[in-house]
Order: sequence, then C-alpha cells, then structure tokens
Amino acid sequence: MHKHMDEGWKKDLSTNFSIIVKHVDDPDAVAEYLHYDCNPPVFTEEDVQWMKALDESTKNKTRKLLHKLTFKPNYPLVALYNAFKESGNTALRKCLVPHVESYYKAQKKDISKPIPDNKLPMTDQTWKEFHQVDAVTCQIDSAGLLKTYEDTNHNYKMTKETRGRAVIINNANFEEQKKRRHGSEKDVELLKKTLTQLHFDVKVYEDLTAVDIRKTLSEESQSDDLKSAECFILVVMSHGVISGINGTKDEVVKFDEFAKIFNPTKCTALKDKPKLFFFQSCRQKGEQGMDTSMEQRGRIQGVENNKDFLFSFATVEGFQSMCFDDTGAWFIQALCWVLKYDAHRLHILDMLTKVNALVSGMEEEGKSCYFVPECRGSLVKNVYFFPGVRGEPSSPLKNEKNGAVL
Repeated sequence: MHKHMDEGWKKDLSTNFSIIVKHVDDPDAVAEYLHYDCNPPVFTEEDVQWMKALDESTKNKTRKLLHKLTFKPNYPLVALYNAFKESGNTALRKCLVPHVESYYKAQKKDISKPIPDNKLPMTDQTWKEFHQVDAVTCQIDSAGLLKTYEDTNHNYKMTKETRGRAVIINNANFEEQKKRRHGSEKDVELLKKTLTQLHFDVKVYEDLTAVDIRKTLSEESQSDDLKSAECFILVVMSHGVISGINGTKDEVVKFDEFAKIFNPTKCTALKDKPKLFFFQSCRQKGEQGMDTSMEQRGRIQGVENNKDFLFSFATVEGFQSMCFDDTGAWFIQALCWVLKYDAHRLHILDMLTKVNALVSGMEEEGKSCYFVPECRGSLVKNVYFFPGVRGEPSSPLKNEKNGAVL
C-alpha cells in the first residue's frame, strides 16, 4: 500500500484544516453522515453522541471532529468529501477534490486483480463466453463453509431451495426516443441467469412509468411468495437523477419510496430478512424541472429508520454511469462477474468492494475512468448466498452439482 494512502491523507487534512474549521456550519450533521451514511461507517455511534454532547462553539467542535478523524483508517477524507457534497457545501468539497482524485489513482494502482488473469468482458465475443459460464458453487466438504452456513447469529439464513424473489425492472424505451437505453437487454439476460443460479425466482418487468413502478412494487411487497422467502433482491435499471429513478415518462421515483414500500411495517413478510436493492442509473442533476433539491438528497429515509436494507448504486451522487451498446452497463457486468466467481466464498459487502475495484479500473477508449459505485445500508448480519448448497443446517447439506452430502 502506498504511503500516501497510509499516512499522506493526514497531510491533506492538515493542509485544509483551517478552511474546513472556518466553513463547516453543522459539525453534528457531518458526524452523523460519517456514521449513518458511510459503508463501512467512519464514526461509531459513540463518536456521534460524543460530538453532539460537546457544549462548545461550532469551530471548536469542528476542530475536535477533524482531530478524531486522524485516528480513523481507510482514508476518511473520501467520506468527508461526500459529507460536504451531501450538505451542499460546494466550497469545502472543491478544496478536497485534488486529494480525493489522488487517492483513487493510488488505490487503482494498489488493488490486486480481483479475478486473476481475467478482465471484464469488453467485446461481444468475450461477453458471450462470460455469459455461458455458470456461477461457482460452494465446496460442501469445507469445514469453514459448514460453520458459516450454520451460524445464523452472524449470517442471514440462506438455505431453501428457492432463496426468495428477485425483481428486475428495466426501462429501455422512453417517450423521448433519443433517451433509449441501448444494451440494457444484455444486462437483463445476464442478471436473470446469474440470479437464477443463486437460487432466486426471477421476475422481469419492462418499461414502467413511475406510477407503474410504485404499483408493481407495492403488489410485489404483498405477494404471498415473500412469506417463505429468505431474501429479496430488486434491480432497477433506467435513467436517473440525484433523488431517484426515472419512469419512462421521465417522472422520478425517489429512492426513499423504494425503501418505504418494503419497510417491515408495510411488508411484514420480509421483516428481519435482507432486502438488497441495486440501481443502474446516472445520479446527476435533473433537467426540465426534475426535483433535485437538497431535501431530496442525502439519507434514504427507509434505510436510516429500518434494518436489513442494502442500497447499491452504479455511481456516486453527481456522476454518470457507463454503458456500452454491445455489452451493457459496467456496473451490472461487474456485479454479475463477482456474483458468479465469488458468491461461493464471500458475503455481499466484500463482493461489492470487488465490484468497486472492477468498475473503477475500467477504461473507455484508452482513458482511465474513476467511476466508483456506492452502497449504503443497514444490514445487521452477513449475506452469503451459498450457491449450490441447499437444506437446513441441522440436516445434510446437498450440493446440486454432484449430489454429495457433507
């Protein structure tokens, strides 16, 4: 690991210390962001309560917040940059841009290849070859696997023949023909095969308006099938803005709404079960009157107030996501690639870290692109999919590939 990534960020923070102290209006809000909206959290709940309890001036509280940051790992300037972006503090965000860009460049050089000797399929031929590959199944003769499979205190239960429902919403055709999302059919095909191999019942919806999205998901949330489900997955692919996803008439379904439809009060069948949402869309400012005010940004209310959610985005706020007509979206490619090759041994958060590495390392026409996916959530256990293994922990584990019994 480069020294810049280990200690150099502290020099970056020191360089901007005075201007940050001068311009932060609400250090409590920054502390909350560093805990509630970062994954993994930079601050603990105790850090947030300590900050709120300080009866001091705003500047002194900001100084102490920055001092506490110097004892945190993993280059917290990136999280601080995002906190300033969430609060609309453009001046402070801009002053950190060079340091954050430097971090991502150094990170790209340091990341070992997630899958040795392989790259994401970037041509039609390699995409076809990748599509034909089945997901790697678990080796059930592994004692470590059996221990993880049985440990439902730390891992969500994932043992049934069908783990649950996976809903895919793909908006490819819009009222304005020029907005057509070319290549999205590739993403649907790849997602459907991958999620089926992870033992999910996959349902696909195409070209929905915002009204139809709300209606469809409300109906899905009340489906009797969810009562026996161990997990729920939603993938939405469309155009988007900072606050949410576009329907085919350009109306916006806010990210808050997705969480509220499936919160445990309205969707009792999924209470205490993992709900994994993936969004393939741009997250730039809207156009033609689309509401992207600060009230629409920031926390996803349903995630903040309820546990067992994970929201994964193709890119961070303010940026576009990348797609190709012949192979589909970078984020969906990377997600399926990692699910196929790593779901047999890694939990979802570790897999999404690898997705970040793959997407940030891709290139367009020979130019490096620093598009980095983002995830937020409130999972309280690890999500392992255990592809190829089914059955209650107390009974023999059957591997669908060879019929062996542990």
